[in-house]
Amino acid sequence: MELENIPIVDLARLKDVENIAEDPDWKSIAENIRAGLGSVGFLYLINHGIPEETVSKVFRQSQQFFSLPSSIKAKYAKNTSSESEVFKLENYFGYQPPGGEQLHPDAKFELKETFDWLNGVGLYPSEELPSFEPSIEEFDAECKKLLKRLLRTLAIGLNLDDVDFFLKTCRHFEDPENNKGIYNIRLIRYPAIAEEEPLPTGAVRCGEHSDYGFLTLLFQDDVGGLEVKNLKGEWVHAKPIPGSILVNTGDLTEFWTCGIFPATPHRIIIPEDVNDSKRRKERYSVAFFNGPDKDTVIHPVDMEKKPQELLRTSKYTNPNLKDPVTAYDHMMRRIANQYGN
Repeated sequence: MELENIPIVDLARLKDVENIAEDPDWKSIAENIRAGLGSVGFLYLINHGIPEETVSKVFRQSQQFFSLPSSIKAKYAKNTSSESEVFKLENYFGYQPPGGEQLHPDAKFELKETFDWLNGVGLYPSEELPSFEPSIEEFDAECKKLLKRLLRTLAIGLNLDDVDFFLKTCRHFEDPENNKGIYNIRLIRYPAIAEEEPLPTGAVRCGEHSDYGFLTLLFQDDVGGLEVKNLKGEWVHAKPIPGSILVNTGDLTEFWTCGIFPATPHRIIIPEDVNDSKRRKERYSVAFFNGPDKDTVIHPVDMEKKPQELLRTSKYTNPNLKDPVTAYDHMMRRIANQYGN
């Protein structure tokens, strides 16, 4: 899978019409999205409708937050200790310093710091950064608008009778007071590494993993460094395309769609060459992780009329999931593994 084989899907023709299931533009784009996500689990979106300034404001707030003194950032730290109430989802949102997360057993130290925001339990550093909250909430609203369209294109691409099949599991999109959803915005900073800087054994920037939700919208800066594992087990670069969004599917999607949309492993390593610009520059990204409502029961839906016995084979399931499972239970299992609880 070379870079050009990560598909680029143009949403410019995706207009609001009365019967989207019969609209030729919606059907064409839905087919392109299904083909892209179905082949590699990743695709780039262009002309997606999220204003460039909305994205830029979030990146500026991210840079300002991570530039704050450690003592200030610690005010907004996650409560992920083994003594905490590990099954409360809100414990896992807030600031996490470098080394606080392990996405793969071989990644002994992840050289990144993160800030996670969940609707209803988000921690805003408003005292230090008064523009942080409005920037995040504007970005949140724009991502939801895009996701409503994407969820419908997935249903159309899978030839489901109900184009709102997936959207109906995201009731929190329509109700601002509904805290039943599982989605969050993650701000990420990967620090620059000086030539002479010693690194912990087994250090990476982001360990190999698949996302465990439904759809991820990833906004990258121009530094790059993300690698995706192709079907041959080879790691290839997913270079940033200016103005695009990199979309990928997660474990829930793979399971839900009987493996039609795979959860593809990806990572960010530290280049061995000390002169590599990806090593010597700090890197920022922003991710919107979307999942269904907490009480949604996830079980394979026979999209392709496959024999039922085939739907339980490893080809269509991810070892991170059990069948059936609620979206909330799945999330908490993965989080517990991620933080060693």
